[in-house]
Amino acid sequence: MHKTVLGEKLDIGKIVLPLARNHVKRCLLVTNTKVGKLYAKSVSASLKKRGIDARTVILPDGERYKNLKSLEKLYSAAVKNGITRKCFALALGGGVTGDITGFFAATFMRGI
Repeated sequence: MHKTVLGEKLDIGKIVLPLARNHVKRCLLVTNTKVGKLYAKSVSASLKKRGIDARTVILPDGERYKNLKSLEKLYSAAVKNGITRKCFALALGGGVTGDITGFFAATFMRGI
């Protein structure tokens, strides 16, 4: 499922919880250096408040990082952090972050 939400001071955990399967307890939060610095901690805290453990991966910022090396970093982080098909990936950022997170989610373990 793909849903885009825009706004200020959003309670991401509250927004994500109904979209996630009820048994989901962990997610891979993917962001970049610029957005992550500003929002990763608050988004992670919002998810934690709703019982979802967010494992954050910060990728470099920029179109040139939409590549296999970045994708490999996501696969490695997912395996290391126990991400399974019962989990989900959440992109925190714009185009490159959304594109690479979407591709990762579609291809990791036949889709998460």
